[in-house]
Amino acid sequence: MKRWKLAAIAGGGAALVGAVALAVWIIITITTVGPSTFNTGVATGASSLALRDNTCVTAKTRDIWPVMTGAQPGALVSGEVCACNDAGGSPLIFAITSTNTNAVLSAGLVARVTVTGIVAGSSPPACQSPSLNTDGSRVASVTQDELYFGPLAGLKAGDPLAGRQTGDQALDGGGFCERVCVTVALPLAAGAELSSLNNDTDVLFHHQQQ
Repeated sequence: MKRWKLAAIAGGGAALVGAVALAVWIIITITTVGPSTFNTGVATGASSLALRDNTCVTAKTRDIWPVMTGAQPGALVSGEVCACNDAGGSPLIFAITSTNTNAVLSAGLVARVTVTGIVAGSSPPACQSPSLNTDGSRVASVTQDELYFGPLAGLKAGDPLAGRQTGDQALDGGGFCERVCVTVALPLAAGAELSSLNNDTDVLFHHQQQ
């Protein structure tokens, strides 16, 4: 299981009625989940999901996304992580779940998660970002596969239950990678009720041998 942490900080003020300040960053904490934990078949190798920065080479340990201080409704922020199954590993699948600390703010933000497609090596296609419009709707020109679209409060893809579940992502062994792309929007229609709120979103990557 990998942890990808997003933090949204909403700030208010008399001069910014309904304005929300967003600060979004990623912190990854790696907890290895071996194939024996989930796989009831014959293990043919290790299952290890590596999360990397946009180069798909350097391990992503902490990444500061663009910060929007005192942002007005209509603000967007985008980021990405490269998910890789290193050479020598067995095919794996992964699912994404999330938790939030503030139900009101996380419900008021819109998230879209897309993936670029799986390729051998460290050069998956670039993310088509931002994937949301300022009103929180989808950008129609984004053609990459969508894993999630909706309130940040419900962000998930697939299911961490044992075995292949609907929405799980597969990565072949032997150095295959894909980019996981995220855009978060504070929609134009966001109201003053979101000001002065703080929210931390933990995005968890659960992986198992296929």
